[in-house]
Amino acid sequence: QGYKIQIYGHSLGAAGATLLSIFLRSRIPMLRLDDKSLRVFAFASPPNLDLDSALACRPFVTTIVNNCDVIPRCNVSPLQVNIEVLKVINDKLKEKGLKMSGIKSCAALLRKLQEGEDGEMLLSAEELTNAINSGIEKVGLEDEDHLYVGGDVVLMYDLWENEVDKNVERKEDDNDEKDSEECAEKAVITDGTARALRYIELGEGTRLIDDHMAVSYRLGLRTIVSPQNETNVWE
Repeated sequence: QGYKIQIYGHSLGAAGATLLSIFLRSRIPMLRLDDKSLRVFAFASPPNLDLDSALACRPFVTTIVNNCDVIPRCNVSPLQVNIEVLKVINDKLKEKGLKMSGIKSCAALLRKLQEGEDGEMLLSAEELTNAINSGIEKVGLEDEDHLYVGGDVVLMYDLWENEVDKNVERKEDDNDEKDSEECAEKAVITDGTARALRYIELGEGTRLIDDHMAVSYRLGLRTIVSPQNETNVWE
């Protein structure tokens, strides 16, 4: 009596911390008297709760997600959305005669690939965004096979204009080594149903895994909570 419990975890440990908190609240009535007796901070948790449970634990669970970390998106729902996007890409390939259905189309696809970044994009940014949004609308939230990360979700992200600058710098730099100080710069508070968590962002290189590393979370949090940063996500 009088004690407060805080549970922390990263990745699989984060999922365990969330489940443990739900178990403790179900067995110890005192922990249900207020939302400060038991707090969970889950970093990079995989989805492990149904929709109702994920939203119900918002008062005492905070899940932190870094950029395009793939682990919080490792579930059926994001995969289904990505499949819907791939269908749009497949239709576009067919429309452009690049579907590899014969020698001519295979050669056309190879020529297209040789254009590299200087060639015309298969899909414009607007078309890709529309494909993602359409996929999200088709894949509902209520399916019993879909799981979500629990509680309030602090979604850390990079500023798009800064990402463009970083890509330009990488091209101009002869050294291919990845910048170890690359990290999130802003954050918003949402929940496990956020659109940003409803699809898998196939980013550059190994970013899907790099963003999952504990060091990436530390760097991102350090940047976001610094006095110079205007993001007041913790207030």
